[in-house]
Amino acid sequence: MPLDALHPVAGNHAIQTAAFVVEWATPLDTQVLRAVRGLAEKLRSSFPIVQEHQIATVQIDLRKPHHSPIKGLKGKPGPGSHRQGGHASELGAVLFASASALPTGQVGRTLQVNRDNCVVVVNDYTRWDTVWPQVVNWLGVVLPTVLAGRAMTAFTLQFHDVFNWKDDPALLDLREVFAPNCPYLPPNCYDLRTLWHSHHGFMEQVVEPAQGTVLDNVNINVQDVGGSQRQISAMLTHRMGYGNLVWGTGAIPAIEAAAPWLHARNKARLNLLLSDAVKRMIGLNGNQGGVQ
Repeated sequence: MPLDALHPVAGNHAIQTAAFVVEWATPLDTQVLRAVRGLAEKLRSSFPIVQEHQIATVQIDLRKPHHSPIKGLKGKPGPGSHRQGGHASELGAVLFASASALPTGQVGRTLQVNRDNCVVVVNDYTRWDTVWPQVVNWLGVVLPTVLAGRAMTAFTLQFHDVFNWKDDPALLDLREVFAPNCPYLPPNCYDLRTLWHSHHGFMEQVVEPAQGTVLDNVNINVQDVGGSQRQISAMLTHRMGYGNLVWGTGAIPAIEAAAPWLHARNKARLNLLLSDAVKRMIGLNGNQGGVQ
């Protein structure tokens, strides 16, 4: 069979990483991040590891020193004209991580609250029906603290699908991997036997699940890893930007409405991107597979 040497990275599905991102309008300060750090006990069963990430701030006084009007004679700095410099360390992010380690060396899952966003990364993805309820539960722990007096501006869902070709790269026929006449790929890519990438993004105005703008990025890379193994990487990102800011307690219901909608959008994009054989391989439209 033409695709016997093509292996989805996770066996019965190809999702290497799934990410969920919540963005807000006003950056968090140290006090709020300390409060987030205080939520560790509520997250301990999923994220027993907690790390604080510091950021450095530097203050520079650019006021010019006083110079003597007499040529060749350097005067002493006048009052208030001296230069001062200093730096300080502040809490910039709080990272919660699972204890399990994957063969790649990555931890299974992380939740990081930065000053501008919250990023949940799942490196041990199984099924949507299993993973999403866990993610929304974790967000339900941190967002009430983060969004007190702040507005959510966007929610993003990203899937990174990876396929490894375990044979001579010259034998990889991309017409067997990608759907014919895929709207997201340039026509010349189908016959290439060399490395290439195609990064494509587009925006759409929507009124459901909320009024706003959805940005889709379809980034495809055909690359070599480990020196010789050919790999096909498909990173699809879907960002819901809210036309009307979502405040405080309204964030979780808004995310619960957006996530399944973006997940269905991801599946629709993959159906246009992948060949029927590859879709069957990962159970894209069946009862098995990572994106169901």
